[in-house]
Amino acid sequence: MPLRGQTPEWRGSDTLRRVKKTSIYLEPALDEALARRAAEEGVTKAEFIRRTLWGAVTRPKRPKLSIGAFSSGR
Repeated sequence: MPLRGQTPEWRGSDTLRRVKKTSIYLEPALDEALARRAAEEGVTKAEFIRRTLWGAVTRPKRPKLSIGAFSSGR
């Protein structure tokens, strides 16, 4: 799920030279849920995480709600 006109860096040849390794700490329940979803989709957990992150960073931002800043029209 790359940005328009881009190819994910982890695909193709020479993969290890074109990706950045990062580490995160996951709670065991989240790690297990990621593994289950990845298996359901037939991909590795790493691939599932990359796809999910691409989706998160490429979807439009949600508008910020402003609470209490409205006019009642009266």
